[in-house]
Amino acid sequence: MSSVLHIVQTTLDHVGGPATYVRELSKSLVKKGIKVGIVAPKSKNTKEIRELQELGVEIYPVDNNPLPASFLRAPWIFSIKAHRKIRNALSEYDVVNIHVESTFLQILMGDFKDKKLVTTIHGFPLYEDLESLKFGFNIYKILHLMLITPQHMLTLSKLINDSDLIIPLSNQLKNTLIELFGIDNKKLVTIPNGVDTGFFRPINPDIARSIVRKLVSRRCGVDIGNDLILLYLARVEPRKGTDVLVRAVSQLSKRDWFLLMAGSIEQPEYVRYVSDLAKKLGVLNKICITGSLPRTMLPALYSASYVYILPSLFEGLPATILEAMSCKTPIIASKVGGIPEVVINEYNGILFNPGSVEELSKAIEYVLESPKARETLATRAYLTSQLYSWKHIAEKYYTMLFSIAH
Repeated sequence: MSSVLHIVQTTLDHVGGPATYVRELSKSLVKKGIKVGIVAPKSKNTKEIRELQELGVEIYPVDNNPLPASFLRAPWIFSIKAHRKIRNALSEYDVVNIHVESTFLQILMGDFKDKKLVTTIHGFPLYEDLESLKFGFNIYKILHLMLITPQHMLTLSKLINDSDLIIPLSNQLKNTLIELFGIDNKKLVTIPNGVDTGFFRPINPDIARSIVRKLVSRRCGVDIGNDLILLYLARVEPRKGTDVLVRAVSQLSKRDWFLLMAGSIEQPEYVRYVSDLAKKLGVLNKICITGSLPRTMLPALYSASYVYILPSLFEGLPATILEAMSCKTPIIASKVGGIPEVVINEYNGILFNPGSVEELSKAIEYVLESPKARETLATRAYLTSQLYSWKHIAEKYYTMLFSIAH
C-alpha cells in the first residue's frame, strides 16, 4: 500500500490546526500499515512527538528561522535547510501531502513532479492578516501582506494546478476553491477534521470544575465560586470574534456566569483591546484570559463548562468544536465555514450569524436559562462527535490514498 509524506508549517506539539490534524491522522494511518513521514519545524520532544515515533512515524524536523512568527506564518518559508530536508525525504514516499502554501522552493523547482501530490486546504491566511490590521498597526503583518501573502497565493495557485487531489476540510471551503480557482469538482474530496474520542471524553464534572477553579485562581486571581463556566478555547484574535463575545456577555441579564478564554496570544495589541473593552462594559471581573494551556487540561476545561462558544468570523472546520462535543459540552457557534456541516441549529447546538452580538447574547441566555434544553443539546452533540473519530476520518483518507495510488 502507499506511503505518505506530510509537510506542515506548524510545530507538531502545537494544539489545534494543521498540526493536530497531521498528528492524529498519522497515528491512525500507521496502525493501518501505511508508512508515514512528517516534515515540520523543530519542536520539543513532547509526549505526542514520542508517541508518533514509537508508532513508527518518521519525523524530519526543520530548524526554525529566527524571524518573528507574526511576520512569517511559516518560519522556514525560504529556508534552504527545509528545501534539502524535504528533497532528501521524498525518495522514501509515494504520496506527498502538503498542508501549507509555503513550499515555495519545492514548487518552483518541480520537486514533486514525479510524486502523487495531495494538497490539504485548512483555510485562507489572507483574511486573517487583513482582519488583524483593524486592531492596531503591526509592521510585521504589513510586511507579510506586502511580501509574503502574494507568494502564498501564487504557490497555492500552482499547488492546486499541480495536485492530483485537493482536500478541503469542509464543503464550504470546497465551494470557495471552485469559485476562486475554477477547480474541477472531481479533483476535490472533502475530508473533515477529526477528534480523538478516547482522549476527549466526559469526565466527572466536580473534578473538572475543581481543576478549572484552581486554574482561574492561579492565572487571574479570581474565585469563580458557583458561576456557570462559559468556555472560549481559541486564539485571541480578530477573526475568532473574541470582542463580539465580550460584547455579547455584557448584555446578559444575570451575572451567574464566568467567561474563561483559553488560547494562544499572538497579537498582544488585540488582547489589550479586548481587556479594555471588557473593562468599559463592566465585565472585566467576569473574564479570565489564560493564554495557551497544555492539551492534557482540555478535557477538564470542556467537561467543567456549561457551554462552549466559538464566535469566529471565518473558519474551516475547527477541531475544538468536535472536542467539546466529544466531552458532551453543548455548542454555540457562528454560522461560518464548515461549522454548520457539523452543528445543526437547535439540534446539537445553536448557530448565530457571525458578528451578531444580539444573536449571540440571546443564544447564551437561552442555554443558561434552559437546563433541559442544554442537556438535550449536549447529548446530541456527543453522539454527533462519534461520527468524527480519527478512525472514521482515517478510513476516508485511506480510501483516497488507494484511489490515487492505483
